[in-house]
Amino acid sequence: MAELALGIVGLAGLFNNAVDSYGYIRLGQHYARDFETSQTKLDLSRLQLSRWGAALGLDAHPTQARSLPALSVAPHEVEQAETALHQITDLLNDASAASQRFEARNKQGGTTVALDPDDIALHKKISSLVLRRLPKTAIVKKTAWALYGKNDLDRLVSDITELTNQLVLLFPARASVQKELCAEEVQEMDEGSLPLLAEVANEQDPLVAEAARSLMQARGHTFTRPHARDEASEHNGDRIHADYRGPVGGLSHTYDHPLAEGKGTRLHNGNAYGG
Repeated sequence: MAELALGIVGLAGLFNNAVDSYGYIRLGQHYARDFETSQTKLDLSRLQLSRWGAALGLDAHPTQARSLPALSVAPHEVEQAETALHQITDLLNDASAASQRFEARNKQGGTTVALDPDDIALHKKISSLVLRRLPKTAIVKKTAWALYGKNDLDRLVSDITELTNQLVLLFPARASVQKELCAEEVQEMDEGSLPLLAEVANEQDPLVAEAARSLMQARGHTFTRPHARDEASEHNGDRIHADYRGPVGGLSHTYDHPLAEGKGTRLHNGNAYGG
């Protein structure tokens, strides 16, 4: 039992280090075209990993990590989890080293521009959620580094997501806790971020995608940058006729970049009741 407890303490340390390491990645200039989507993929993999650790009680300081709650955990399962966390950290370290080599080669050409993820509201929110799960004393301040190639990001996210999915399957007894944590995460998201979150998470993190879609349905319509021009008119929201006495609600939609243009054009985004 003492050996298992030590293993869990080591697991907590590896978990905190892996989640913290994400925070120092900046995307390179090749992401300019689809920067927001690429950054969201990276953020989601970090959020998924942090949720897994929180469900297991690994979000405490490594020296204060509690036993895995209400679980019968075999030593070999702890070892498998440690291996996966080591691999995630190694992937991030390898990407950091490759970034530094790229920057050294291209320094004189002035091509090593890094895009700042703090410009994205969804990134800020996810970072805030993740950092709550890391004890401040466990966070080690490191130097930020840039990931320059899009193929590098795609490969990194794919590999890390696969490893995180392995961790989730390794401790299925905590699946319900992860689902609860995910619902809490999504509740804190800005309404305008939910469509992007649901779209990007659809294959990468099904828990987030399902929670985001459910919340959009519960909250009602989502309008993403509606726009009317050239003397057109646009109405966003449900239209309920004065004589209508039936039920309303329950039918919500996402309107992504609806556009009305041209004189005399009228666009209505929403449900119509009666009339």
